[in-house]
Amino acid sequence: MRGGLHTSTIGLIAAAIAAGTGPAISATVDWTGGTSFWDIVTNWSSTPSLPGAADDVVINVAGVRTSTRRRCAATSSLWLPCRSLRPTS
Repeated sequence: MRGGLHTSTIGLIAAAIAAGTGPAISATVDWTGGTSFWDIVTNWSSTPSLPGAADDVVINVAGVRTSTRRRCAATSSLWLPCRSLRPTS
């Protein structure tokens, strides 16, 4: 009986590990914050997650807004409407 339980537990752990190594699921993620930092999850429609490498990011908010990156962030694409594009370094 004990061997069966141990085998089942190992099977569940292996399945959980395998599930985490699959391909990333992409999504369109919108900036919902005002002037703020990129790495604050509540600034994104994907809350509780930040945009990931497979995601398409859209920053389309009225008025002048600044999204500041405090560390590197990779996304599949970044869309900024021409009317609001004022990049700074």
